[in-house]
Amino acid sequence: MELTYDQQLASLTDNDTFNVVGSTVEGEQHWTYWVVEPESAAGTGDNSVTGLVMGAPYQLPVTEGFADNALHYFWDSDAELLVSSDSSDGDGSALALLSRYEGESYFISGKLDVKDADYPVLLFDVKGLGITQLNITGSIDGPVDETILQSGVPVTKEYTTVCIPLTALKNGRYAHVGFTAEFVNPTEFDWFGEVETLGDVLLVDNVRIVDDQELAIGGVEAASQSLLDVYTTDGKLVRRQAKSLAGLRGTFVVRQEGKGKTIVVR
Repeated sequence: MELTYDQQLASLTDNDTFNVVGSTVEGEQHWTYWVVEPESAAGTGDNSVTGLVMGAPYQLPVTEGFADNALHYFWDSDAELLVSSDSSDGDGSALALLSRYEGESYFISGKLDVKDADYPVLLFDVKGLGITQLNITGSIDGPVDETILQSGVPVTKEYTTVCIPLTALKNGRYAHVGFTAEFVNPTEFDWFGEVETLGDVLLVDNVRIVDDQELAIGGVEAASQSLLDVYTTDGKLVRRQAKSLAGLRGTFVVRQEGKGKTIVVR
């Protein structure tokens, strides 16, 4: 990453503090970075950089299926983010995480407002090529000082659904949740960013962060009992998801698994 100076906020002499005025909880989410550059008679020293995710926390429910090959919320990652047509929800788009380097890589959400949720839950589908497990992390009031909410979550070659309660993240103004995985076999890219040699791949799809007592208590089993098949009116499967229809716009036919009931959502 290369930082470009946007503006100089201040020049300090005989002082070691400066207050930046502004709201951190308004507008679209994004990273803002601040750079401190020391100068003396001997010359300019090395920069010190710090950053903060700005913007309003997302209200629940948050549903991210990567439809139309896009991210619909703010996410942060040190992995290479590609698109796969091997989706779990039927929309033809899933997130593929690859790494240029051997070691651990992460994929972390933006700011989430879970403090007023009674039963906040993370639900997502995952499969892997060369990846056999991942850790689910969480943090309060910033994507640092992460704690592991669940370690060693199994990853197989077929999609499985993972359900993680987020009650431990309710004690702050906002929270972040993330996935970390160990990439033993890096992916090699050419100068144009095209894959030359494919390494380990983590596929993530149908991410849902919801306030749901049944899911929080019953876990994946409860999720499997409440799956909704969402179709267009001409019969094309749009996605499979648990309960929430947030983010849908238009007319759809919804069939709940095991009940055979058809409704129209406008």
